[in-house]
Amino acid sequence: MTLFFDLNKKRLIYATTGKDAETANRFVCHLKEEGGTPHQIRRVACDMSGAFIKGVQRHLPNAEITFDRFHLTKIVNDAVDQVRREETSANEILKKTRFIWLTNPKNFSKSQRRKLFSLSFRNLKTARAYNIRLAFQEFFSKPDLASGEKFLKQWYFWATHSRLAPIIRAAKTVKNHGEGVLNWFSSRITTGLVEGCNSLKNDGFAHQNISTVD
Repeated sequence: MTLFFDLNKKRLIYATTGKDAETANRFVCHLKEEGGTPHQIRRVACDMSGAFIKGVQRHLPNAEITFDRFHLTKIVNDAVDQVRREETSANEILKKTRFIWLTNPKNFSKSQRRKLFSLSFRNLKTARAYNIRLAFQEFFSKPDLASGEKFLKQWYFWATHSRLAPIIRAAKTVKNHGEGVLNWFSSRITTGLVEGCNSLKNDGFAHQNISTVD
């Protein structure tokens, strides 16, 4: 299911089945029927579904796409977890540590802090991947496009020279969607409002998230 939200008014304006390019077309048709003006939509926040991106580009040509920061972070998190799973098969010390590598240090309990501290003295691939993950999160706190772009280039170099295949793939995914990633600095929008709604939906539905802003 695809949900369309107006971020200015913080409300759901359209929902439709499917998650392909045609969902954007159906949204535009609905908006016109309701007296809306699709050409005035200037910004869209969504994940990196190729089919859906094409739909936005085709049916909302005036809209600038911003790739959602939470989906970007998930891509890097998933890469860290893949590194952990691969390394766990040869290093049992990593068993039952998944939550540590996917949690920000500020949210650690005392026992988790001690565990991470003890693991940091071992030459673990997972620890290297974790540090790259933490660094990526700093991107969203950069004050402007210039500093964000500079940081992202440095992070990409580090990630692609990590010799960690899942991290390298994640970094290339981010780079291949660079324009929409960097649009964060002009829009500062996310699909967070949609994610809240997702928690209320039936898990049996496939879904594609999008938030729109005039």
